[in-house]
Amino acid sequence: MFTDGQDFYSVFFNNLEEGICIVDKQGTILTKNSALEDIFGYGRNELLQQNIDLLLPDIYKSAHRKHLQQYFISPFVKSRGGISVFQGLTKNGNLIDIEIGLNHFNYQGIDYVKASITDISSRKGEEIEIREQNYRLQLEVKKHTAELRETLSQIKKANKKLNQEIKKKITAENKANKALHKELELNQLQ
Repeated sequence: MFTDGQDFYSVFFNNLEEGICIVDKQGTILTKNSALEDIFGYGRNELLQQNIDLLLPDIYKSAHRKHLQQYFISPFVKSRGGISVFQGLTKNGNLIDIEIGLNHFNYQGIDYVKASITDISSRKGEEIEIREQNYRLQLEVKKHTAELRETLSQIKKANKKLNQEIKKKITAENKANKALHKELELNQLQ
């Protein structure tokens, strides 16, 4: 079906949605796909032979170098189950939220790391929007609950007042009935 494996590999690799790059022990980007360039805003092949630190804010670079060295000494698979969330630095200096999955491999006696990078900025924005909506809904629920409690309190007060008025009317009616019976008795006695 696919007669030219290299062409198939190139088309497949460059049509992935996640950015992929392969780095050596020094962090040099040896190969990458077009999604990586798109995520970070670089042109075709601008990232080749650059250090992966180029894609990180200054605050993370030192720790990342140590992590990379440690990863080559003691590699572990860091993928879907253990994705790390970081901030990346685009070419124009903007920070973006990214997920990174790492895989170590050895080819012809040389160690490499494949990094899979996904821009999650929009998802993070959606998560923030959902949290904000939940917060607003909680405030609305509290407000309406307070209003309902106040209404219930007013209803209870009105019911109490109504019950008192009913009791007064019943008492007055009973007194009137007694007076009427006494008057009838008096009238009968005369």
